[in-house]
Amino acid sequence: MDNNLKNKISEDGSAINEPSILDEKSLADKIYLIRGEKVMLDFELAEIYGYKTKVFNQQVKRNKEKFEDEDFMFQLTEEEINELSRSQNVTLNKSSGMLQSTEQKIKECSRSQNATLNKGSGRGSNIKYKPYCFTESGIFITEQVDAQNDRKLVKLLLGDIDLPFPEQYLDIISKKFKNIGFDIVRAEEEFRPIKFYDIGALVWFARIIEWEFPNFSVDKCLNNLYKAQEIVEEQGSVDNKIHRILLVCMK
Repeated sequence: MDNNLKNKISEDGSAINEPSILDEKSLADKIYLIRGEKVMLDFELAEIYGYKTKVFNQQVKRNKEKFEDEDFMFQLTEEEINELSRSQNVTLNKSSGMLQSTEQKIKECSRSQNATLNKGSGRGSNIKYKPYCFTESGIFITEQVDAQNDRKLVKLLLGDIDLPFPEQYLDIISKKFKNIGFDIVRAEEEFRPIKFYDIGALVWFARIIEWEFPNFSVDKCLNNLYKAQEIVEEQGSVDNKIHRILLVCMK
């Protein structure tokens, strides 16, 4: 056994990058009133879900039958793009701080989809990329962590403690959505393997997911960390499973 194990599994969290969280105001700033509907634009939805806009729209096209009604989705016209620019007090050829971001993202999406913005003849002329708008009447998609997520690892480090979210199961969540009027279009769950080849990585993992590993510390769990080190030395890794659920709902 490594005599320097306790030093190896450092409590230093300086290398952890804090996740970017979309607060209520940031989300409200991404909602526009167009054609009398509250909508969000494709590139901003893609950003929220962690996709490139092109990939996001490809997924929409593959499920075109779900979005054919304009109550769910429609594409901006050039006139509407110009109006959106004016409503935010920006123009297609003038940068003005944060309010420029929507216009800039439209340009970036144009380039990413092999389109161009021709600046030569008037504001907004020859815009090839026209964003799609998604209304509040569309499809709701959520990916969530199941109650059994990382359970094997929790038991190894902390023993058989209570589940932090005992109702976080696919059937229970689906029932809640049905009870408030949603139709379940798709409901799936998936277990995926995750391996730890180094005890330092294991400690880092346990420390950042505080709700699954409550009161975890190296000192408190040192004996179990020694056991984990023995598993690594014997088997090559500590094996764990993450558990995710996907729900696609329509109202």
